[in-house]
Amino acid sequence: MRAAVLAAIVLMSTLVAVAPDPVAAEDPALILKVGAPDEMRTRNPLPATANDVWTHDVLDRVYDRPLQERPDGTLLAYVAKGVDYDEDGTFEPASEYDTWKERPSPISPLNITVYYDFNGVRWHDGVQLDVWDLLFSYHLGAMHPALNASLRALFAAGAGASYEDGNRQLTIDIAAKNWDGEGTMAGDPALRVAFRFRLTEPYVRFYDRTLAPVLFPMHVWSGTGGGRHADFGCAIYVPTAVAAAKGVPCGSPDPARHGQGVPPTDTLAYRFPDARGWIIGDADVIGSGPFRFQSFVPGVEARVLRNDDYYVGGVYDARLPRILKLPTIEGIRFLVYKTTQLGVFALQSGEIDYYQWNVPPEFVPDLLRVPEIGVEANAEPGYFYLGYNLRRAPWGYEGDDPGKDVGFWLRQAVANLIDRRSLVSNLLQNFGYTMFGFISPANTYWFDDTIPKPLYDLAQAQTILDSPEARAAGIGPDPPGACSKDTPAGCRSLPGIGTASFEILKPQADYGYEDPMVMSFAAWRQVGLNSIVKPTAFGEIANRITAHDFDLYLLGWQIDGTDPDYLFDLFHGSNAASGLNYGGFRNATYDALIEGSRREMDRDARRGLIWQAHDVLVAARPAEPIYARTNIEGFRQDRFVNWTVVDGTIWNYWSLIGIRPPRVLGEDLHVQLTAASAMYSGASQIVTATVFGPEGRAVPGANVDLVVDVGTLTADGATARGVSLNTDINGRVQATLNAPVVEGLSMILLQAMATHPDFYSALAVSEALVYVFPPGERFLSVSVELPIGDILGPGDALPVRVDVRDQDGEPMPDAIVNVTTTNETLLRPSRTNGTAADLASSLLEADASIANATTFGLTVTASAPGFFDAQTSVAILVIPAARTYRCPTGEVVRDPADCPAVPTTDATPVILAAVAAVGLAAGFAAVVLVRRRRR
Repeated sequence: MRAAVLAAIVLMSTLVAVAPDPVAAEDPALILKVGAPDEMRTRNPLPATANDVWTHDVLDRVYDRPLQERPDGTLLAYVAKGVDYDEDGTFEPASEYDTWKERPSPISPLNITVYYDFNGVRWHDGVQLDVWDLLFSYHLGAMHPALNASLRALFAAGAGASYEDGNRQLTIDIAAKNWDGEGTMAGDPALRVAFRFRLTEPYVRFYDRTLAPVLFPMHVWSGTGGGRHADFGCAIYVPTAVAAAKGVPCGSPDPARHGQGVPPTDTLAYRFPDARGWIIGDADVIGSGPFRFQSFVPGVEARVLRNDDYYVGGVYDARLPRILKLPTIEGIRFLVYKTTQLGVFALQSGEIDYYQWNVPPEFVPDLLRVPEIGVEANAEPGYFYLGYNLRRAPWGYEGDDPGKDVGFWLRQAVANLIDRRSLVSNLLQNFGYTMFGFISPANTYWFDDTIPKPLYDLAQAQTILDSPEARAAGIGPDPPGACSKDTPAGCRSLPGIGTASFEILKPQADYGYEDPMVMSFAAWRQVGLNSIVKPTAFGEIANRITAHDFDLYLLGWQIDGTDPDYLFDLFHGSNAASGLNYGGFRNATYDALIEGSRREMDRDARRGLIWQAHDVLVAARPAEPIYARTNIEGFRQDRFVNWTVVDGTIWNYWSLIGIRPPRVLGEDLHVQLTAASAMYSGASQIVTATVFGPEGRAVPGANVDLVVDVGTLTADGATARGVSLNTDINGRVQATLNAPVVEGLSMILLQAMATHPDFYSALAVSEALVYVFPPGERFLSVSVELPIGDILGPGDALPVRVDVRDQDGEPMPDAIVNVTTTNETLLRPSRTNGTAADLASSLLEADASIANATTFGLTVTASAPGFFDAQTSVAILVIPAARTYRCPTGEVVRDPADCPAVPTTDATPVILAAVAAVGLAAGFAAVVLVRRRRR
C-alpha cells in the first residue's frame, strides 16, 4: 500500500469491549499473528480517534451485532431471528425465520415487527445479554455522530432532525410477543422478545444497517459501570428490578417509560462526552463477539482470545451451528512493523501469518518466491483521495458560509494537477483504477462512467486559475519567479491566506513506499500554488481532522460493501459538525437527492437518484478522488488456510471464524499453472492448469476456476475476469489469457483454484505472476512445465521442461539459463546452467535422507543481451508417500507401464526408493516472475 495514501479512516461502525480471561495455555499453532504498520489508538470505541483501521482491526473482533451477513452480503439470523413477514401478529419460525422483508403489499409499511432470541448470547464477563442491552445500544448509537446515520429513520423528531430534537427518543417499542411453538422451545422465554420499529420515513437499508447496531453492555456503559468510571448517567429507563440487577441507576417504576430514552432535562440523562472520554483499561473492554479482549501494550502488541461461549453460552438456537461456528484459532496477536518492507520480511520469515496492509506490487514477486506464502489480489470498494477543509478559505467557504464558496475554482484547478493515470500505470503497475468520482469502477452496478474525467494538464489548471471566475473569487495571477515557502513573492495570492504557504498533511513515509502525489505537489508550485507537504503521524492527522484544524490531507476510505449509502455518511451536511463529513461539505441540492435515495425502494430508480447526487459531488469536488487500488494481501498458507474474500479483502469475520491449519492427511489436490512469464500489452497467450492427486497423478473431472485481477480470460466462448472449467482425462484445462493495454510495465496475477469431490482438501490454489510490457520493449519469457506433477519422494527424480522465448514468441535456444533450488543439497538439479537448448529437459533429484514432507523452491532464470531477464519460481513437494520410476531409457514416470518400449525383453525399470506415507500441508503456489533488468 502507498506510504502517503493510507486507508486509515474506516466508514462503518465498530466498537470495543471485553474483559480478559485468566490466561489459559495457548497453542502457538492456533494463534494468528497479524502484522500491520501501526497499532490501535484507544480501547474506547466512541471517540473520533477510534475511527481508524488499526483500532477497528482489534475492536471489531470483540464487539458484535444482533444480525450477521453472509459473505455474499445476504442477511443471516443471529440474535434477530426474522420479521413478521405476513403481519398477522405471529412469528412463524417455519416460514419467517431468517426473513428480512415484508410482504409486497404491507398493511403498515413503516411499522415492522422483528423477533429476537437472546438465549445463548452472553457478554464476555458472563452477564446475559438482553433486550435492555439492545435498546441501550440503539440510544448510545443515536448519540454517536459516526454511528447514527443508519438510525435517522428512528429519530422521534424525524429523519431530517436530530436525536436531541426528539428529546432523545427513538420510535422503537417492545411489542407484544406471539411466537408460534415457543412453548416447546428450550431456554428462557423472557429472553425471546419482539420489537416494533415505527419508521418516520422509509429507509432502503433498514434491514442490513438499522437492524444491526453495534452492541454495548448496558451494565458497563451506564452509571458508574460498577465502579469502572465516573457516572455517565442513563440512556434509557428500565424496570427497577433490572436496574438493581445490572447495578445502574436507571430504574423507573413507570412501565410506560421502560425502554424509552432519558430526556436531556432529567438529572439521569446520559453524558455522552464523558463516555467518549473514558480511558479504558484492558479488563473493561467487554463485548459479545467471537473474540474477547486480552491486552494492549502500546508499542508492543494487542491480543484477543477466542470467546468459547460465542453464541453457545448455555441454551442456544440449534439452527445457528449450521452456518456459524466457533473460531478454530485460539486468539490473535496484533504486531507492529512500521514499514511495508519490514512487514513483508516478517511474512517471509514466518514471524507473522498475515500482513494487514496492502502489499505494493514490487513486493509481490518476493512473496511468491516463498511457496508457503499465498497472495490474494481483489478490487476493493474504497478509494484514496485528497481532502479539503471547506470550512475556510481558500479551499472552501468564506467565513464558513456555504453560500460563499470561494474555493470552487481552486478545487477545479487541482483536479487537473493530479496525474492519476500515471500513478495507476507506473506506480501501482495497473493494480488499481483511476478515480474521478466517489464510486469505484469495480462497483459495477452503481458506477457512473459518464462523469467528467479531468486530465493531468498544467495548462488547463493555469487557465482555470487565470479565469475571470477565479479572479472574482480572489485568486491572483501567477507572478514571475519560483513559487515556494521561501519565495512567496513568486506565488499566487489566494483568498484568506494571500501568498502564504498551505499544508498538505500526509502520513509519514514509514507507512510504506513513496508518496504517490509527490510529483503532483511539485506541479502545484509550477502554477503558483504555495504548497508544503508535511509528513505527519497518523494520530496527529486524525486529531487535526477532528478539530477541523487542517488545510488539506491525503488519506483513504475503507468501505464495507458496495451500497453507495456511504455517500450520505461522507458528504451529507448533517455530518459536517462531528460526523464523517470531515471536509465540512454542505450543499442543499445534494442533501435532498441523497436523502431521496435512502427513501427509494426501487433499485433502478434509486440508482438514478444516486447518480444525480453524485453529479453534484463531481461538480463541486468537495474532495479529490485519486484511485481505487487492487488490494494485494499476503498470508502464510502453511499456517492457515480457508480464507474468505469479502468486500475485496480476506481480513473479515468469515475468515477469522473459518481459517484453520492445513490438514496433514496426504489426500490433497495440487494444481500447477503453466504460463509464459511475460507478454506484450494487449497480447494473448494460452495458459494451462493441471490438477494432480496426492501422489502426483493427474485428476480428471476436477473443477478449476481461473481468475485474473486485470485483463481477461477466454474459454468455452466466454470472456471474463474468471472462467470455470473441468479437467480432461489428463487433468488439464486451458484458457486464453488476454493482457490489458498498458503504457508502462504492469503485472497480471493469475490464480487457479481446484476442487474435486473425491479429495479431502477443500481447495487447491496456485498463482502465477505475468508481466505485461508496453510495445517496443525486448524481453524474454520463460515457462516451466512439470510433466508428471510437482511431487516426488526422497531419493526420487522429477522431470522438468523449460521453454524460453522472446517478446514475439520465438524460441531463444541460445539464452543463458540458470537453475537453482532453495536447498541444492536436498533437491539437486541435474544441471544448473547452460543454454536454453541445453536445459530444455532436465531432472530434479531429492535426497534420500528427507524424512518429512518438505517444500522447496525451484527457480529458473533466463537472460540474453539486449533483453529484459525472465525468471520462474515453482514449488516442489518432497513427500515420503510419493514414488516415481526411472525407465531403462532414462525417462522418469509415475508408473512403469508409462515407460517407452525398449528393444530388449529382460530390461527391468529401476525403481527409486519409496518410503512410508506421510501427509502434506495443502495449498502451495506455483509462481511465475520476471526480473526488470536488461542485459
